[in-house]
Amino acid sequence: MQLTQAIYNIRFVLIGLLMPFGITANAQNVVIGTCRTTIIKSNDKKHETVSFHIYKNKRQAENARNILKTAATAEEQPDATGNEWNNAITKLGITWSKSRPNGQFKFEAFEGQAILVHYTDNVIHLLDIVNVEKGKTEYQIEMKDEKSLRDVEVRGKNKFTGPRIKKVPGQDNGFEVSLNVNLELPEGWAGDNSRLIIQPMAIDCQTEDTVSYLTPLVYEGAKYHELQDKRMAFDYDENDSLAQYYNPSPVLNGQYLRIDTQVVFRKPDKDKTYKGVYYAILEDYHHVFYNNGGEGTGSCLSFRPLKFLDFTMAAEDIPLTEDFKENAEQRAHDVTRTLNIKFVTGKSELTPDSANMEEFGKMGRELKSYGNLLFSVKVTGSSSPEGSRERNAALARERTNFAAGILRRAVRGQDASVSTETKIFTWENVVTQLAARDTTKASMLNNLISGQPDPNMAYPQIKNLPFYESDIEPILASMRNMKCSYQYIDKRVLTPEEAVETYYTHKKDFISGAKDDLSDGDFYNLFNEITDSAEVDTLTMIAYRHMVRQDGYEVLKMSPYIANKMALLNIRRGMPDLEVLRPFIDWKVQAVDKERHIDAYTSSVINRHEILINQAIQYFQELKLDTAETLIDFVGSKTVKSAQLSQVLFFVRNIFLGIGGQLNGNDAAKFEQAFNMVLNTNKDNRAILFSELHESLGKTRKDVEPIIDKMDDNNPKKWYLKGIIWSKEAGKEPKIRHDDTTGDDLGNGFRLMSEDELSILMITDPKKYAEYNLYVKEHPEEAEALRNPKQQVEDDGIKLDSIPHYLAYFQHSFDIEPKYKRYYFNEGNVPDETRKIYKYKKKNIPAYRKLFKLLMEQRETDEQLGRQTTGEGEKPETTKDENDNGTETEPETNEEKETNTNEK
Repeated sequence: MQLTQAIYNIRFVLIGLLMPFGITANAQNVVIGTCRTTIIKSNDKKHETVSFHIYKNKRQAENARNILKTAATAEEQPDATGNEWNNAITKLGITWSKSRPNGQFKFEAFEGQAILVHYTDNVIHLLDIVNVEKGKTEYQIEMKDEKSLRDVEVRGKNKFTGPRIKKVPGQDNGFEVSLNVNLELPEGWAGDNSRLIIQPMAIDCQTEDTVSYLTPLVYEGAKYHELQDKRMAFDYDENDSLAQYYNPSPVLNGQYLRIDTQVVFRKPDKDKTYKGVYYAILEDYHHVFYNNGGEGTGSCLSFRPLKFLDFTMAAEDIPLTEDFKENAEQRAHDVTRTLNIKFVTGKSELTPDSANMEEFGKMGRELKSYGNLLFSVKVTGSSSPEGSRERNAALARERTNFAAGILRRAVRGQDASVSTETKIFTWENVVTQLAARDTTKASMLNNLISGQPDPNMAYPQIKNLPFYESDIEPILASMRNMKCSYQYIDKRVLTPEEAVETYYTHKKDFISGAKDDLSDGDFYNLFNEITDSAEVDTLTMIAYRHMVRQDGYEVLKMSPYIANKMALLNIRRGMPDLEVLRPFIDWKVQAVDKERHIDAYTSSVINRHEILINQAIQYFQELKLDTAETLIDFVGSKTVKSAQLSQVLFFVRNIFLGIGGQLNGNDAAKFEQAFNMVLNTNKDNRAILFSELHESLGKTRKDVEPIIDKMDDNNPKKWYLKGIIWSKEAGKEPKIRHDDTTGDDLGNGFRLMSEDELSILMITDPKKYAEYNLYVKEHPEEAEALRNPKQQVEDDGIKLDSIPHYLAYFQHSFDIEPKYKRYYFNEGNVPDETRKIYKYKKKNIPAYRKLFKLLMEQRETDEQLGRQTTGEGEKPETTKDENDNGTETEPETNEEKETNTNEK
């Protein structure tokens, strides 16, 4: 206090000394001003609330603006945390003041200060700076959203004056990419004296490097071709470098021309993404008069229609026979017991208490029960920290030896070693245990013992702590407990009942790996007894981990069965692992189901046909089709599944050409048969193919959604597919209903009507018109809610009705299976334009989840009332794939599509 007063007095004296010499602060005028802001979005001017913060000078304001702009940009990125903006505000120490609702605010500031102005609508952040000037009291700024869509002037009707290109994502089946080439030329562009050259190229999306120049497409007008032949010494094919790529149809003749075709590119790296761009060049005899420069022709998004396909229709399980049954094996078990015995204070003598001898008797009988299977016994004595450390250590050692002597006599003749161990606890150990319960009390205890050469000097003060008896004494008592731990050896397989009981009792420990004392024979019994599919999956993962921990596990009896179970699980999850089955396949043995002698006592079966088939499926999933085909041929006629896999192989290899109708004759019929086989294997595959390829197959959301809805709600694929089909309707979805009635229903048959409907009703039925108005008047809140649904439900300031449904469905898919998120960022079914308008943002995830919950509540209400959930209450039309009786029929697969080169 005295020091503070002295500093104050010195400061006062210094000011007094400086004043006579004329050293004074420059006085600045205070400006009392008004600022009016205008917000410009999409060329519309609005007056809305803004925030502002006053800085000392313009430099500080500009620095803050730059930091906030960087934060706003970072927050728009897909991997943003959503806290970038708020973190920047906190770092800068900004406290915003609010304007009036019309964007006008008054301020008081010195000349030269600067005001940072901020506007947000929860999507964009706009920032501007007002410089406070001498004598100026009125300020006006315009804050413009540069990202808003600009006005587009449309002239004419169904006319276009220049070439038109549509950016279509490629189709990626993992080993090939089908690149779309499309170009529309208006009338008068491609005349009969011109040549059109289209040069496709494959670009690595990771590096933007050109990977390959693909086969060019060349089209010519009749006059151009005739003259070109003359110019090439009447040997066009020999002398024109583009002759081998010349396509005689269509012939350029000045009419409207549309080119729409596919170019297939073999991926050099299946794990990378590629895009196809193409240069479209128009030339006459002397010069190039059009070159698109490759702009607007490629997208790194891609359709991947095979990523979710279920191949389990061809997978093979191995029957669990006696061949896999293991004999009993030796296992070691650890057991720890607390010896509840009491000693005379300060001595290694037991108190005269019958409970002491009863405790030793019980422990001795337990140890004797194991006979020669008892392996070792260890007695651990410990001491709490009160008193001399040396004396505590000696006393703990004497008491431990005393107890060990009693137990040593009890196990005499069992060939089991008995050892001892002592532990001396310190006051620091007490502090640690106390901190786990109460950090404040632990801190008080630590303050008493810290800095003491001997912490026991503080013991009298410790005993006086108000929480000594309630908190410290129990810890000290537990530190004095004596333990007896022992190990015994077991040489038997648990009975099926014991195995099941042990498994469920210690299931959490088996899953975590904390416990691993089940034998191969126990797993045999467990796989025989447990039938629930979800439980079998859990058991499989535990058994596989147990198996691979053993040296030379590939020769053990249960190993092929467990490995095959693990492979089936991986296949079903779409996460293949080629290493699981590799130890059970020998390419050198040119036989299937071949018995092989490992030694004089052991034999095993190598190249089991089930394992070969399942390995082939995993190669399919890894898109290593050549190896998969080799395995299928190797199995041959050993199983009917090989024939099914051959069909799947043909389907995968030809999916783009087949869907596009570019196969002919036997190949077309073979593809249709394979397509229908995959399609009708199960409802999931049907939903997957119809969703992923709905546009190519001519399907709409209304056609496909009822098929997706039949999938299991716990399947992340279901919600991913819903996201795909709803992405095409972003911004056009039906309004979310926030009540338990119909979308526009006010109850009792009164539906919210449009102005046109009311006008007609007023003329046709004045009585109902009057009843309607009366009902609406009596239910103003319900009516207002339906007129303005976007104002009903918000999540952290985000209006849920402004979020497209597809993001809610995708988010629920990610919540179930996080790895699906990586698919979304390359998903060609969600166009670039849609992604730009409706960005997936990490900070909006709670809002996506809230919207999904509302959609599910609406679905449940619809189901209860017998309404359809396909949007706006409409009932989907019966498709070609589902008749009125609900019996599914084979879909049409040879619809006419304009995927070849066409001329109009």
